[in-house]
Amino acid sequence: MIVASLLAIFGACAISWVFALIGLLSKSASTISSISTMVTMMMSFLSNAFVPIDTLPHFLQSVAEHNPITYLVTAFKDLANHGQFTSSASMTIFIGILLVMIVAPITVKIYNRKI
Repeated sequence: MIVASLLAIFGACAISWVFALIGLLSKSASTISSISTMVTMMMSFLSNAFVPIDTLPHFLQSVAEHNPITYLVTAFKDLANHGQFTSSASMTIFIGILLVMIVAPITVKIYNRKI
């Protein structure tokens, strides 16, 4: 359960770089809130967090299968329920590292320009 929790924290920290970038690019707090809520809801509802993927319409199934939240939820369930570190966990780590490697330098660069 500890590893599953650490994986969820890692995934949330990696995604938070995207929201930090949105915050730097936005002009007002209400814009940041609106965009962040929209992105979070869209990513959550287009994953397997609430319903199984096979119950979604066919055109949404392919989106849900490749959603980073789907990998995170599947990895968390596998680790918490079965104690297995599956390919979903590996994919979650890969996507998280890739996201941080791409978005973090851009965010820091924009932040340094604004100071």
